[in-house]
Amino acid sequence: DLERDYQRLAGRSADYREGVSAFLAKRPPHFSGK
Repeated sequence: DLERDYQRLAGRSADYREGVSAFLAKRPPHFSGK
């Protein structure tokens, strides 16, 4: 399904990983736009 495909693509981005990492570390995220 389309939503699943977009979620999969977003999960590969550096910003997604930074967001999750920042959340788990309880700090503000520093997004790079990638």
